[in-house]
Amino acid sequence: MAVALTSNVDWDLQTGASTTMSYASGKTIASGATLAIFAYWGDSSVTATVADNLGNTYTLVDDVAQASGIGTRRGRSFYAKNVTGGGSYTPVVTFSGSTNNRVLLLAEMTGADTVTPLVGNAGQAQTLPGTGTNAITSTADTPTANNCLVLGCTSGDIRQSIVVGTGFTDVGMGFGVGAAGNIEWLRGGYLIQTTATSQAATFTQATGDDPNATLTLMMQFQPASSAAFSLVVDTASYAVTGSDVTLLQQVIQTWLRVGR
Repeated sequence: MAVALTSNVDWDLQTGASTTMSYASGKTIASGATLAIFAYWGDSSVTATVADNLGNTYTLVDDVAQASGIGTRRGRSFYAKNVTGGGSYTPVVTFSGSTNNRVLLLAEMTGADTVTPLVGNAGQAQTLPGTGTNAITSTADTPTANNCLVLGCTSGDIRQSIVVGTGFTDVGMGFGVGAAGNIEWLRGGYLIQTTATSQAATFTQATGDDPNATLTLMMQFQPASSAAFSLVVDTASYAVTGSDVTLLQQVIQTWLRVGR
């Protein structure tokens, strides 16, 4: 089964200072799906966690911050695996302190492995990344499986003409006027890798736009295994002794590596 984004891809912006960001998306999430959240906010000293109204557990993947230069923002990526589905999906980001200009991107995926969906990730902050093709980048990672979905997101606080990088499919751009008149924005994109190779989430800024600081995050998700594998050991007719122990250990290790 291939990993695929569903139509449940959305974003939200909340500007006034607060310690939480609750977004009533109105979406119905499928049981067993994988959820990805990219969250950004306007204070690099503040941290964040994610939960939702369906009781799912989110794992922090990367944490990037722009603490000086142009902007003082922070971003984190999260995912939840094999989720409990339901309607009126509402992710809730809780911050360690009050912060403004909170923006998030959410995405639902089907077909991802329900035990170990995440097999690669990266993220970085850039000051003045420039207008070169794919100059805005998460930095690269190589997933540990083929046929992965590579999902990326970038954000900043000056509105830019940002497009997704080479090979990526756009999942949309959100923007709005934040505190102090800053225009908060984010853009997401994804691609499917047939063969695992080094890959970054990349974006390109149009020539002539204002200088900007960007925070870019990437997660790589592997498909669920389609192979069925079982191991049966007849303990009644086979006694494990001597050198047979090593052989049995090798068989079990192969089963754990290949067949789970």
